Amino acid sequence: MSTFAITSVSEMCARYRADNGFDAAVDDHGQILLRTGSVDGIQLPIGLAERVLGELMRRDLPTPVIANHRSDFWMLLTQGARAADRSVPRFGALYRHRVLMTAAGALITLPGPDHRIRYWEVAPNGTRRPPFNELVEITLRLAHCMPESA
Repeated sequence: MSTFAITSVSEMCARYRADNGFDAAVDDHGQILLRTGSVDGIQLPIGLAERVLGELMRRDLPTPVIANHRSDFWMLLTQGARAADRSVPRFGALYRHRVLMTAAGALITLPGPDHRIRYWEVAPNGTRRPPFNELVEITLRLAHCMPESA
């Protein structure tokens, strides 16, 4: 993402589209929304998300991470998921660890220039994101290694 100051939501949305390939638009409330499809996401509790992010960095698989001031979750963005990646058994395996995957066609709220709730823990840099399936596999492997209370 460029380093110059973004002064409006529409400018930031345009930058997301141009620099990051996000299918984003500004809604009637001034929020920047990303429709899933070519980009998807997985929402994880922070403790698990930090471990997953560390593994992604170790593998040189950068990913944008959206944090939320009001929850203890991060959303890691991925390449688009295939229908087979969204199987019910997979959903159940993730859900047991408080991990949620985006639904096909869902909307993700991206941080705006003055957003008070969402911010980039790891800002997007270009269009490179890990494959959805790979992020799910890493998440499940690391979740099984964490204590139950985490």
